[in-house]
Amino acid sequence: MHCRLWTVLCTLSLGLARWELKGQATRRPEGKEEPPTSSLLPPCSLTMWTFMLLGLLCASASASAIQARSSSYSGEYGCGRGEPFSHSSLQLEGPITAIRVRVDSFNIEGLQVRYGQVWSDYVGGNLGDLEEIFLHPGESVIAVSGSYGDNLKTLTFFTNYGRILSFGNGRGVIFHAVPLHLDAVLRFISGRAGLFVNAIGLHWDTIPETAPATAEPASSVAGPRGGV
Repeated sequence: MHCRLWTVLCTLSLGLARWELKGQATRRPEGKEEPPTSSLLPPCSLTMWTFMLLGLLCASASASAIQARSSSYSGEYGCGRGEPFSHSSLQLEGPITAIRVRVDSFNIEGLQVRYGQVWSDYVGGNLGDLEEIFLHPGESVIAVSGSYGDNLKTLTFFTNYGRILSFGNGRGVIFHAVPLHLDAVLRFISGRAGLFVNAIGLHWDTIPETAPATAEPASSVAGPRGGV
């Protein structure tokens, strides 16, 4: 993509130079001798501004590409039933700081995630037991595993502090998801839900330096398989 952009902009630059060269030649007064070839070269200002524009556009494209390379997506794990949901806009509130999961004997019933100090909407059903995990300041999810059938059966979150936060007891097709890029962490969740959480998608990226910090101490209110 960058090579194509470079080719297009260089062609534009040469075209502008030729256009001005032609304009100078056609505006030469009659009866005067043709000036030396060097005097017909385009002014430095045109060349300078053209290549400054070229440099800025290429730098912008490169910066966007570098930023894009830090993000990746895993999933969607589960079935196609249920209504779609996404926490994309909530990542602006800050990193993931807490997770609530409602489980019964066989399924992940419901799911809710806190970003910074803001909780997402709850999705799923209302049966089963509610388990809640708070992350420590600076702690992030770096891998997720689980299992699914018609619905999600289990979810396990692995953090950069070495904690393993597990929810659910059912059995199904096993998955394990990690980010593609170094230093990326789980930034937000998407998926499908109805009476249960039917599917989940995991979105990875680095945490911006401007992300709101969380000062609340970590605590845990969880079932016997929840992390501490």
